[in-house]
Amino acid sequence: MDAQTIVLVIAGGGALGVVVWLLAKIGKALIKVAEALAAAAVVLFVVWMMIKSIVWALRQVLTHWRTSLTLVALGAWWHWWGWPSLALTVSVVSGALAGWRLLDLASFDAWAGRHLRAWWLRWTVYSPKLPDWLHACGLSIKPDATPMVVTVDAARARHSSQSQPRAGPAPPGVRSPFGRLLG
Repeated sequence: MDAQTIVLVIAGGGALGVVVWLLAKIGKALIKVAEALAAAAVVLFVVWMMIKSIVWALRQVLTHWRTSLTLVALGAWWHWWGWPSLALTVSVVSGALAGWRLLDLASFDAWAGRHLRAWWLRWTVYSPKLPDWLHACGLSIKPDATPMVVTVDAARARHSSQSQPRAGPAPPGVRSPFGRLLG
């Protein structure tokens, strides 16, 4: 090897060392930027999920207002008088209802049993299955089941402000034992 090759190898090694050092510094800076972006993405995701959960909770409160008010009342009771008082009161009321049912089933069922049974069935059976039952009877249409067709008639559109509004298609008939009372 001559002196020129040795100088070129040493200079190339030095240049390679500088390039590697520079790439390491750039890599560390990119890692910091990526970590900051990941942290920002996590924060935005958490905020988005919190907004969605608050909207869901508000929708549930509006849909199931009786249960929501009951839970607020129970939470207030727990906060102001403590859980032992709440547990004792619930136990006494449950015991009184059970004793009433054992002593006089007819009056219990007339005054409390039917309401408790209706509440229980509403939450466990009817509410989850009602959408499927309505669809099976033809009383509802799933939006993704039928395509939407829009027809525009230029001749009618010009006179539509003067004509009477049309009623939509008539819904299928519904028979109810309370029809005479309501209609």
